[in-house]
Amino acid sequence: MRLFIAVECPDPVKKHLQDISQGVRACARSGTFSNIENMHVTLVFLGEVDSKRVPDITMVMNRVISPSFDIEIGTLGSFKGHPGDIHWLGINSGSELFRLVNMLRQKLVKLGFDIDRKPFKPHLTLGRRIVIADHRAYENLDHTLKPVRFQADEIVLMESTRVDGKLTYLPLHRSRLGTP
Repeated sequence: MRLFIAVECPDPVKKHLQDISQGVRACARSGTFSNIENMHVTLVFLGEVDSKRVPDITMVMNRVISPSFDIEIGTLGSFKGHPGDIHWLGINSGSELFRLVNMLRQKLVKLGFDIDRKPFKPHLTLGRRIVIADHRAYENLDHTLKPVRFQADEIVLMESTRVDGKLTYLPLHRSRLGTP
């Protein structure tokens, strides 16, 4: 199973993200764009995991104590790639998001999970292998973006799979955030 722990975007936020994604698509020559229903903020990418380990992951998720917190979706950005780049929207959040990620990582490593050690850079992926053709329109889009906020009040264990050939993220477990 290909797994990750995430914060899902609520439906009204997904509508806003769809508008932004369409704006980026209009500026692009090519690329593969994320399905709007899959929009999320990855907290911990676990990769391929034996299904027998899912109870360990859900136990960690249930034991992490974190208040709910605000997430603000900010400006456009990209990770360089070839061919094309990964385009994303940056996430502005207080220290609670980083504390939550660190707690999850530490507890999962103690249970023997191989966790990506790269510094956490919170973002929402809009698409991959994107080649921007109209840089001026893209920059204008970035300058006109209005930040959108939502409350992160739960974390979700997701399985990345294909359903009828379409990349789909299936929620396997949800843990509420807040004061214990």
